[in-house]
Amino acid sequence: MIYLYKKTHLDTGLMYLGKTISDPFIYKGSGLHWKRHLKYHGNRVKTEVLRECVDDEEICKWGLHYSKIWDVVKSNEWANLIEENGKGGSAKGRKVSEETKRKISESHKGKKRTEESKRKMSGRKVSEETKRKLSAAQKGKKLSEETKRKISEVHKGKKLSEETKRKISESHKGKKHTEESKRKMSGRVFSEETKRKISDAKRNKGCGELNSFFGKAHTEEAKIKIGKSSKKRAMAQYKKRLVSGTDAQTMQGICPHCKKEGQYRAMKRWHYDNCRELSPH
Repeated sequence: MIYLYKKTHLDTGLMYLGKTISDPFIYKGSGLHWKRHLKYHGNRVKTEVLRECVDDEEICKWGLHYSKIWDVVKSNEWANLIEENGKGGSAKGRKVSEETKRKISESHKGKKRTEESKRKMSGRKVSEETKRKLSAAQKGKKLSEETKRKISEVHKGKKLSEETKRKISESHKGKKHTEESKRKMSGRVFSEETKRKISDAKRNKGCGELNSFFGKAHTEEAKIKIGKSSKKRAMAQYKKRLVSGTDAQTMQGICPHCKKEGQYRAMKRWHYDNCRELSPH
């Protein structure tokens, strides 16, 4: 025997149309939206058996009949995401309608994940294949101004932990901007309002307690790395001066009095205004 049933939540009034071969008064229902509703609002539910069917053909017939007359998918009074056709609610390979997406979105609004859910999600490992698919799905998408504003509001006031900063730093090491990225960055024009905000944010940012490094000290390992980096930078600048000929030790000079040629530093000391040719014989 296959039972076609209707369930009504006694506290919220939300209804659900479903089928089962189990006891319909014990069976809670398998709909995704319906189960989430029960999770957050409790199990105070009234159950009505609409039909007792003998096979899949009969349950499909009556399931679709009630689905249409009550419009269970589009109506906000029902939790069904698809029509009850007696074949189960598997979504594999099925395209979700805009109405269904709206229902799912509404069901999530205002909800907060429990600490247990956060722990489970943080421990999940995503395969490289899944990462690739997620990346491909996001490519070319452009966020609306409203979405950008919402994301900005969510992140305001948040402070990243040292561990998170380290991970972000590690993920960016060795990365190079594409020519397209460089072009976009070089062509950016900031509005006066944006310029003012950037200026206000930077003003006095590095002073005293406002400095992000306030009260901290470099480790010995960090000091060694900074020293090596500074030496490399100084050497690069020195080589650049050698090539361009702007370094005093490499600049050549010619004394206008004795016509002798040599390094500018030595020539300045013994020639030009101090040249012997200027002294009386």
